[in-house]
Amino acid sequence: MNPYECISMASTERPPNVLMVVCDTLRPDYLSPYGAELSTQFFDQWASRGTVFENAYAAGPGSSISHAALFSGQYPSTSGVGGQVDLPEDVPHIAAHFQSAGYDTFGMPGPSRIGSHWKYDRGFDEYLEKWADIPSSISVDDLRKAVADPTLLYPMPKEFVRRALYGDDHHASYLLDVFARKTSALEEPYFSFVNVTITHGPYQTPRPYKEDAVPLLDRPAFGVLDRFGEERIQHSNVDLDHIAEIHNPSGFAKELSDDGFLTSAELDVVRSFYQATVEYLDDQLEALFQRLDRRGSLENTIVVLLSDHGEYLGERGLTGHMHFHYEECLHIPLILSGPGVSAGERRSDFVSLIDVFPTLCDLTGLDVPDDVDGRRLFGGRNRTRVFAENGPREVSPVFQKYLSDATVSRLERGLKSVRTTEHLYTLDSGREERLFETPSETAVSDPDPDRLSEYRQLVHDELGEEFPPGAQDDDFDEAIEENLRHLGYLS
Repeated sequence: MNPYECISMASTERPPNVLMVVCDTLRPDYLSPYGAELSTQFFDQWASRGTVFENAYAAGPGSSISHAALFSGQYPSTSGVGGQVDLPEDVPHIAAHFQSAGYDTFGMPGPSRIGSHWKYDRGFDEYLEKWADIPSSISVDDLRKAVADPTLLYPMPKEFVRRALYGDDHHASYLLDVFARKTSALEEPYFSFVNVTITHGPYQTPRPYKEDAVPLLDRPAFGVLDRFGEERIQHSNVDLDHIAEIHNPSGFAKELSDDGFLTSAELDVVRSFYQATVEYLDDQLEALFQRLDRRGSLENTIVVLLSDHGEYLGERGLTGHMHFHYEECLHIPLILSGPGVSAGERRSDFVSLIDVFPTLCDLTGLDVPDDVDGRRLFGGRNRTRVFAENGPREVSPVFQKYLSDATVSRLERGLKSVRTTEHLYTLDSGREERLFETPSETAVSDPDPDRLSEYRQLVHDELGEEFPPGAQDDDFDEAIEENLRHLGYLS
């Protein structure tokens, strides 16, 4: 029996709620609805209840670019967000749009890269940032936070027990419990957004997920003992320190410069660790939706399950997700369900993240802002191609130590691309063009000049010739810095 059979998806007189769950860094090829051997039962259930978009793509690499596109419905060149820059006040914002239509709005960002410091919080009645607002210690300040907000306090005893038994999950279980409580307390109709970073590096999952994925892994029996012992692995060709290093700039540079930095056995472990995060995510989302269901918060609700971008797991000597426009980085899962959405349907046409905003407007009866670039996914024109871009930026100084000047220069350039069923075409801010066959993404060594000209014109017509800014001068507080360091963005 489907545990959600009791949930009514029928439209009522009041506008439907919107629940948007972004699974940060989640690749579709690790989900069973997208053909993975790994069984992800939660995603299977929701795929059967809604429409699966098989060829959805991010509008650029990285959380800031992708969420700016998701929130604004605009390409980076239109919004001006081609990297870690402020989301401008004069571009549309999905939360502000729904708020102005009378919706209660709540948001819980995962990485600080999409936090209020960079103006992503506009339109949310509350934007709960874990690096600033969530108690993470027994300090006086954190205890005051908990006492001041019962939704933060009530899940704490269960979280202490869970952590003592199974280990740290970087507050994921606790945060999703808080999110369920916050969402259930909203007046309907509501718009509620959460970004979940379980599948983001450094791929840390509690017991027994990592051990099940890598049986040779050895760590203390209980989470409370983690501070007294280290993880070990019984394999002569696996160095866990190497694996840990890929989650910071130096490891990315070493792997890109040296194909042998990670052994094949270490890459297998990396992929297994990532798989463990997907399994944990699947179970945690199942628990989240059961909580929401018990509280009646899923009735008459449009559910959007998606990712902001993918992740390189050794393909082309790459790790992480901040560079280039290859399949592993930009292909994302997207599943929609609820009033107005067909159940059990699969769509193979191209979809962009910028299409989510106008589609949700269409499904809820709201007008679509005139300056949105995206298309509505139901009843509109299907895409035959999809575009992405990012702006120029400086890379970590550690790159100079391991990579050639030419490689560093290429990593710093802005990049625009168009993807079709035949080719991936890229044009960087140094005016270098490259063409790849799809789906293999094999480089075309001697591309037809006429074909390059055709793709160049498509890119210029859709994205313009100028590149959006990819960085800005910035100062941020210690809490943001700690969050960025934990996620691997700082050395």
